[in-house]
Amino acid sequence: MAEIAWRRLAAADRVWHVRRMSPAIQLSLALACATAAALCGWRGARAPDPLRGPRLIPWRFLMVLAGAGAVLLLVSVLRGALPDQ
Repeated sequence: MAEIAWRRLAAADRVWHVRRMSPAIQLSLALACATAAALCGWRGARAPDPLRGPRLIPWRFLMVLAGAGAVLLLVSVLRGALPDQ
């Protein structure tokens, strides 16, 4: 029974293929992530305002996530641009 499931997964892997994103799309997404990281960093660095209450959005965490996404996208672009060795 398990072997049949593995064969189906192997066959599905051959049928479904994933196309690579173009470098232009990757660079656009990296720029969007870097912009979001800068915006979230600016919002997270603002002084707290006790009159308005606590911040409900974790701006610093969002900044780290957006920055990591930008770095990963840039690495992906550079890996695709470098010649194979």
